[in-house]
Amino acid sequence: MAMHSLASVSTPPCSPLSSRRSGNFSNKLLTVTRAVPPSPTTKKPLEKKGRKNLGPGCGLLDWVRLGKSGKDLTGVNGATLCVTEEELAKHCTMDDAWTAIRGVVYNMTYYIKFHPGGKEELMEGAGKDCTLLFDEVHSWVKVESMLAKCKVGTLAPRSSAGKVKCTRIEVTPSSLTVHHNENAATSQARIGTGIRVDEDARPGDEPAGTNQVSPVSPTRPPLNTTTTLPSGEGGSVEPVALNLPTVRVRRNSDNNRPSPKMDWHQTQEAVIVTIHPQCKNLNLKSTDLILDINQRTFEAALFINDWVYDLNLALHEDVTSSQVTFNADNLQIRMDKNTAMHWEVLGSYLPGHGALTTRAKREPRHHLCTVDEIKDVTHDTKHFRLQLSKGSYFKVPVGHHISLRAKLDDNIISRDYTPITDLSHLPCEQQRDCVHLMIKLYKDGKMSKLLSQLKAGDKVWMSDPQGTFDESRLHLAEKIIMIAAGSGFTPMVGIIQNALQTTRSAKLLFANKTEGDIVWREKLDSLSRQGRRFEVIHVLSSAGVAWDGIHGRVTHGLLREHLPPIPLASQKNKICICVCGPTPFSESMSSILLEMQYPIECIHVFS
Repeated sequence: MAMHSLASVSTPPCSPLSSRRSGNFSNKLLTVTRAVPPSPTTKKPLEKKGRKNLGPGCGLLDWVRLGKSGKDLTGVNGATLCVTEEELAKHCTMDDAWTAIRGVVYNMTYYIKFHPGGKEELMEGAGKDCTLLFDEVHSWVKVESMLAKCKVGTLAPRSSAGKVKCTRIEVTPSSLTVHHNENAATSQARIGTGIRVDEDARPGDEPAGTNQVSPVSPTRPPLNTTTTLPSGEGGSVEPVALNLPTVRVRRNSDNNRPSPKMDWHQTQEAVIVTIHPQCKNLNLKSTDLILDINQRTFEAALFINDWVYDLNLALHEDVTSSQVTFNADNLQIRMDKNTAMHWEVLGSYLPGHGALTTRAKREPRHHLCTVDEIKDVTHDTKHFRLQLSKGSYFKVPVGHHISLRAKLDDNIISRDYTPITDLSHLPCEQQRDCVHLMIKLYKDGKMSKLLSQLKAGDKVWMSDPQGTFDESRLHLAEKIIMIAAGSGFTPMVGIIQNALQTTRSAKLLFANKTEGDIVWREKLDSLSRQGRRFEVIHVLSSAGVAWDGIHGRVTHGLLREHLPPIPLASQKNKICICVCGPTPFSESMSSILLEMQYPIECIHVFS
């Protein structure tokens, strides 16, 4: 059974990022057509509706009381679903009303009688995504808190067959002019009128700006970009900054909020996109960028501390490959043109372009991958090599995981897996366009059933990296202890590799049922014998008679024997203890460690 596409989005081009020139460069007036995001005053605000008299028992406190009563308000017995737009549309009646707000699906059936604006207003959003309606009427309401007990799950990305409406911006050629002055540091732009906005666009579909953007604000400031114009007879290029005036929008109170912007320039053979994070205490790492480039589709997500900056573009022409360079204060993405030529435009905006969202609120994207290779590791564990599209950039932080998503019998299922790297060759640089997964397949597992039927060339959908583990903990620690059971070994691979490339010592307590269940046994034992500050302790619960290692389970006594002494209060960061395995195992290990009085700051449990 093939795994079906669940995250494909097909979008028409919209709002061109263009630049046209007239006359020579030196001391001439240049007329440039440039896409400009909508002004906050462009849309006509919805008429404010009055508060209804709901009668007794329908107040806010009554709603809070109902939420705390233990009654299932989700209608799905507490399960977390990934809901397609087709499924959402089925729940559009007074007795069964679902809606989607900012990517989250809620069952508002029980809330209808409590809604201050009355049932008629609330039912306008039933069976569909009502984010735009909600933001224009109730943007101040914390819907995540108000409807927390009604959360059904997340709204699945639209299929390739679905139509996406985009905000389209039209600027007349005379409405934007750039005056060049040889002595000026930058060119100043004036924006006139002539802007038309598609009123049916969904939030996030509009071309978003890059400065001072609130994740919930329906307005977006202009995009600061650069273009390239010829200088002299030599045909060389130089970037000319177009500083568009800033639209006043609501600021976030977080002082650490970045104000990212994007610009671009080109040569005859390549186009270069530069992202300026513009953030305090910036510390970009190689794992802070996710890039999908597929012919003309350009999707990038830059993780800036606690924020994520998304860029979504339909490029003007095809590109063949990309090169990523991390600098002190910016990030450059160079893309080789499929055909050497001058581009009049970079491309056009796609839905979600320019969005700046906190990591906690951002829904992960999914990427289409090709199964490149499948190898057996043990009798029930396989190694999958997933290849992303050419030009992609996808590196997973240590201790983070991805999700595989598939459709089985009209149901969407998703499972989390931690990517691995090869311990046989150190140092081992993580590849930028492929992901390796080591997955244990269960006879009664739904996802296992699908994965067991995969073959080379099949397609799967993989999410952005997710996780809470902070790699800086490893940099501070002098001793690293890993306690893993079964497939809980996978998060430890990156930690082992990290430790072996430094002077830190690392020890792995590895619990399994039988010898045949131990993954990478030869590799682990070889590293341990080499004396490279790494030691592995195997523990088998159902060992055969020939097993001369430790029998039984990981106990209080075994931990006391192999763990370092409890650190002083001032030395908590010198020890890092990582735990991963089945839920009962992880809960048992964390309880024992706390009973032994190891500080909670020393312990990380992978869920």
